[in-house]
Amino acid sequence: MKTRFYLLPVLLLLAACSTRKDSTSHTTDSIVVDTDTNTVPHLNPPDTLRHDKQLDALGRFMAGMDQIDSGRFSALEKEKSWREYKSTTDSNWNRLYRERLGKIESWEPENLGARIDTKLSLFYPFSGPDYLHANYLFPSAPSYTLVGLEPIADIDPLDTLTEAGRKEFLDSLGHSLRDVFRKSFFETNNMRQDFKKVRGVLPLIIFFLERTNHELVGKQFLYLDPEGQPVFTSMEELNKKKGRRVKGVRVDFRDRETLQFKQLYYFSQNVINDDLKKRPEFGKFLAKKKPFNTFIKSASYLMHRETFTEIKRLITDNSQTVFQDDTGIPYKEFASKMGWDMQFYGEYIKPIKLFESRYQPDLDSAFKAAPGRVPLPFNLGYHYGSSKHNYMLAKKAPIGPNR
Repeated sequence: MKTRFYLLPVLLLLAACSTRKDSTSHTTDSIVVDTDTNTVPHLNPPDTLRHDKQLDALGRFMAGMDQIDSGRFSALEKEKSWREYKSTTDSNWNRLYRERLGKIESWEPENLGARIDTKLSLFYPFSGPDYLHANYLFPSAPSYTLVGLEPIADIDPLDTLTEAGRKEFLDSLGHSLRDVFRKSFFETNNMRQDFKKVRGVLPLIIFFLERTNHELVGKQFLYLDPEGQPVFTSMEELNKKKGRRVKGVRVDFRDRETLQFKQLYYFSQNVINDDLKKRPEFGKFLAKKKPFNTFIKSASYLMHRETFTEIKRLITDNSQTVFQDDTGIPYKEFASKMGWDMQFYGEYIKPIKLFESRYQPDLDSAFKAAPGRVPLPFNLGYHYGSSKHNYMLAKKAPIGPNR
């Protein structure tokens, strides 16, 4: 008979106390772990994942957060470079929460959560590694699928680097967060340079997961088979895959407060028509998750082009709701089809100068005519630094009146 023991994770608020408590005093709940396989219960049994406690320790170190249990990273917290990184990161995060994230957190339940099925999975195209805003707008989603052009790589083993090497990594990681902290989105040109140093999206995704009060359980690299099923493999083997494979990574985690287990998929995939037609397994993967909610922001108006019609089709065919700013699917494509009800948020103004040709007169008229538009008390999108932001919720089922 297989023996079992219990790992006792802790709520993040305990870690914030001035006196660190021994891990044996943490009695919030238990994860049953099989000692023969070291696996934990998963969202889709019998699919299981090895519980990687070292990954969570690494994640907290990268996020500038104190360790919960003693381990290899506990001693590294004493380094001057890490203490300075933590101080700067705490300050930046507190300002971000005060100015944007806290406002979204207060606004979401009544104004978005009350109008959608919050238990559906979330699809976030053109996201890059931005789990951050997906979490605050869709906090109850059991699964998140992000897709962007940014590469996937394994994380540097920071505990084996020199102190100078760790400092260089943390400085690069902090620098790569500047745009999403200040503007709410990643700039493509900056990411090309930043990700050469932090080696892909995983450090940023893990940073956001830890800072949003989650425990990392494990990660697995993968590619999609012809039927859209994930095939899990090592990073070394994934790098050997040539040709048309859709490559990705899955991070398993759980909310430290609600104890809900969740998944995050990130795919490094171009969603232009030609690439999606060459790789139909990505569309098959999405179809297996329908119906889901979709979130689109700061998407460069790509779906206003004829070369991005396939991703539009995948979204409209498989989504129950689409919550987006005007950079997403053109408004006319919802207005011209039966079965989509619209709810408008904020105030529509002309696009920024770079995209001024994407002005939508029909959307402008729809905003002006909409009764009881819902205010947006936060900045989220290209008009950062301004109170002029717009979002719309397209839903296949009727939406009730504003409250």
